[in-house]
Amino acid sequence: MEFDFDLPETVDETREIEVRKDGKCWGVFDVKHQFVGSPEWLIDYKRHTAKLSRRERDRIDDPQTAEDIQLRREILISFFVDKFVTNSKAIPLKTGEWKHSKAALVAYLSNPAVMFVYEELSDFSSDAANYRAAEVKDAEKK
Repeated sequence: MEFDFDLPETVDETREIEVRKDGKCWGVFDVKHQFVGSPEWLIDYKRHTAKLSRRERDRIDDPQTAEDIQLRREILISFFVDKFVTNSKAIPLKTGEWKHSKAALVAYLSNPAVMFVYEELSDFSSDAANYRAAEVKDAEKK
């Protein structure tokens, strides 16, 4: 079906984002677009939480305590890392060099001191404009 308008083009690729705060790099991440609330996102989230006990699912669906809120954050971060982050680098470590792994990245992003990193990544990956094809972005700049 042909329409008399152009639909925004998106591509299923990753985009690199460097998270900086106060002049310091908190990491460079490759993230995919997440369409929060889409049927696909909801199904994937349900599958991700299906391995939890019923009590844990109740706790994250209706958090009542600070521990419930922390559990919900950890589950959301775990889901986000599993589905939407393909690589991470330049994470500040006191000693050694960062090696990307899902478990290490979940631990890093779950730390309350760097919650802003997860929030920035989630916001970036939720914005479809960040994933438009290059030709569309170039046309919009003109």
